[in-house]
Amino acid sequence: MLAFLLKDKTTEEVERIFTWIKSQLGIELYKQTFACVLTDNGSEFANPKSIEFDYETGERVCRLFYCDPGKSGQKGKIEKNHVELRKVFPKSIFFSIYSQDDIDLALSHINSEPRALLNRNCPGVVAKAFLDSKVISLNNYHFIKPDEVTLHPDLLKKK
Repeated sequence: MLAFLLKDKTTEEVERIFTWIKSQLGIELYKQTFACVLTDNGSEFANPKSIEFDYETGERVCRLFYCDPGKSGQKGKIEKNHVELRKVFPKSIFFSIYSQDDIDLALSHINSEPRALLNRNCPGVVAKAFLDSKVISLNNYHFIKPDEVTLHPDLLKKK
């Protein structure tokens, strides 16, 4: 799982993140990795062209698809990731108190938790087997030993 902190819930912020990802990966690796992007109907995804097309070349680099409202099952196993995120970031929190480094740390813990669906392997290790290391490094992933994984708000306790 990858996650990026948005300054605001706007189409411009989503475009900024996707543009940054493209710049980090290069257009060919981006196309290979993100051929299909599946999202909800949030207003921040109201400009699909900003995600689907490379502004410099005009080339379509991926396809954006929207789930039907209230049909989270259409996103397959992604809802499990939301459950894991909420262990560290409860619904009552405001993301404005966190930095991208905090998000990256939380993702290292979440992606290091063994999952039954992955035959007790952790998502980060499985991802390393299938994805280019540049993709893995977008959130500065580092493996956390399973007995050291912390999936609780205390992981990011603000002093």
